[in-house]
Amino acid sequence: MFSAPDSQGSLPEDPFTARELGDAEMETILDGDDAQIPEIELPGAPIPPGKVEQWQKIRNLGFVQNPVLASGIAWFDAKPAAEGHATEQDRALYPTTTRVGDEWSESYKHFVREAQTTTIGPLASKDLPQRFLDFIECIDVYIKTLRAGEESVEAEPLDDAYSIAMAIYAVYFQDTSGQGFFGSQSTYDVRDPLVKWVNRSEQAPTVEFGHEVMSQTPPVQHRDFWKYIYQLVCRGLLTQAAHCLKESGATEVDPSCEHVLHQTIEILGRYPDGPGNVSFYFRQWHNSIAAVQKELLSINNGSIQKGLTTLLQVLSGDEDAILSVTNTWYDALVTQQQYVDPCDARMKGYYDVAVANYPVDTFTLWEAGASNAIKGSLLLAIETLESCDLVIAAIVANMCFEAQLLNKYGAANPAALPDFYLTNLALQCMGYQQMMHNAVAVLEAVRDTSVSRQILSLLLPRLRFDNENEINWALGVCKRNGLVEVKRDLMQALAHQALHDNDNLRGLCHFARLGNISAVRHHSWNLFKNALVAEKPVQDPKLASYIKDPASVTDVPAEVAECIAPYAVLSEYFHLRRTGQLVKSAQYLMALFEFPLMPTEYLGLLIHQLINYVSPISQQFNFSTAQFMTLLSAFSKWDKAQGTPAFETGEGLIKDMVDGSAHNDWRKTHKIHELVMSELRLARTSVATMSSLNGLGN
Repeated sequence: MFSAPDSQGSLPEDPFTARELGDAEMETILDGDDAQIPEIELPGAPIPPGKVEQWQKIRNLGFVQNPVLASGIAWFDAKPAAEGHATEQDRALYPTTTRVGDEWSESYKHFVREAQTTTIGPLASKDLPQRFLDFIECIDVYIKTLRAGEESVEAEPLDDAYSIAMAIYAVYFQDTSGQGFFGSQSTYDVRDPLVKWVNRSEQAPTVEFGHEVMSQTPPVQHRDFWKYIYQLVCRGLLTQAAHCLKESGATEVDPSCEHVLHQTIEILGRYPDGPGNVSFYFRQWHNSIAAVQKELLSINNGSIQKGLTTLLQVLSGDEDAILSVTNTWYDALVTQQQYVDPCDARMKGYYDVAVANYPVDTFTLWEAGASNAIKGSLLLAIETLESCDLVIAAIVANMCFEAQLLNKYGAANPAALPDFYLTNLALQCMGYQQMMHNAVAVLEAVRDTSVSRQILSLLLPRLRFDNENEINWALGVCKRNGLVEVKRDLMQALAHQALHDNDNLRGLCHFARLGNISAVRHHSWNLFKNALVAEKPVQDPKLASYIKDPASVTDVPAEVAECIAPYAVLSEYFHLRRTGQLVKSAQYLMALFEFPLMPTEYLGLLIHQLINYVSPISQQFNFSTAQFMTLLSAFSKWDKAQGTPAFETGEGLIKDMVDGSAHNDWRKTHKIHELVMSELRLARTSVATMSSLNGLGN
């Protein structure tokens, strides 16, 4: 509990704290000057320097914390009393994270989009191993792009992530059992991807080393010639090894080795790596090696004899020979997998032998992650992968779950791990406007729909949609995820946004589809009022196009067409009057007087338009008896409304019309509102007089 201040306004000493820490420590804690917090400016921060207080007056800061990670999403909301329209900063979402300055580059955003569409969504392959392979190719393309540009430093953690992902693919995605090498099937699928994994993870032998060895004349006399050959063989580069033996010059040094050398080169070329009965062909291949080994004693040169002997021992699967020519656990593993017995089920034993002789370097990320994957600790492999790249970790974890590889860990909810990563990935994507579709696609892959639905319900109403396709996409997201209330809120927000953007027809259509017909009527009459006050249609090209040719715009609800009809008639009236077609325009004006649901507050403005037709210079325009009766009825209704709110509103609109007219308009000469009303009285008298002259019985 906090202590109350004493009479001097200072806090009394807390006996326990003072006794434990001492006076000096307490003084340090209570003195704010001694504990300065560094001020950090985040990249892309929306508040300009020195404007924090100004923003606080008109905006609220909203924030949602990730329930698992040290991250979240922040946004701005206008205070209820604030005026003005929302800005781009108000519409944006700002991801927060403890990793300051961790902005995604444009190339990385492109990679994330490619990774998402390759693995999550309708474009992803239905075949899971193929999908994983497509993802690995996606990573490879991105790394090559980075190394070709100026962002090569960004490729280093991705190299580690790529290596770990390749190891997981090699071990767990080569058969349909979902057990990797732990299955009981005698398959031979792991060998090739395992060789590709080790060669991509660490290049050996290097090009420079090979050039140095093969440049000597003859190459076989180079001190590291056989070391070079062994490295090629251990890495599965048998074609290169055969070529180097052929060009070694060994037969020139010792002609007695020619037959054995030729047989060894042929053995390298016959390695059984194609389809068919691998076990049978592999045993035959081993038998051919044994036959050649019997002829080794015929070689006179000791160095060549020893080199070929060790080489053939490695190819025959001799464990001691393999361990003698390797110096890392991964080389020992891959070499055993190739030459002892390439059966997938034996990999666990090969791994145990390899790490028993060459420990894993746990400080090297790709070694640690790949080692965990190969020995069966898949969760640790994914955890290591996360430290390299979150996106790759999320997608790999998701595919591991789909392959049912996480079920054996005994968790009550095996989907919790991929959901954790996917949710975090989606939140990161939300920080970039151009990646919102990707963020939503990732969220829809989350199995815990309560989490994804909550985030989507916060996200979708805040997005800005620039075209009908994006709107339909958002509504589709709501439908797929059962977000009925969100869909309603979204449609409401879209309608208001369209009206704000002066896209009135789209806004009215949104209200109609939402079932909010009262809003359709309200905004339709608002358009009517604005046009009548300004004495011209509103500046909305899309609405004008629809009024001119309703058939040109499809999917306009009937409620919109009905509610907007008075505005359409008024718009055509102004067009005809502006083009000098006064007789025809009068018919449109009369149609408005005849409209039975015309609000009273607009009658004064409509009556004012009659001045164009009953003034002395326009007495040639005659109205029919029925039309005169309609006009007199409108005059009477307007007069009887005096003292009502509708009449006061109508008078205010007339004043707005006069005040808003052009500077050279005749109405500017009437400075007093009452003079405008006297003109209306004169118009009424003129109409009554003309009605009498024409005879009411006609």
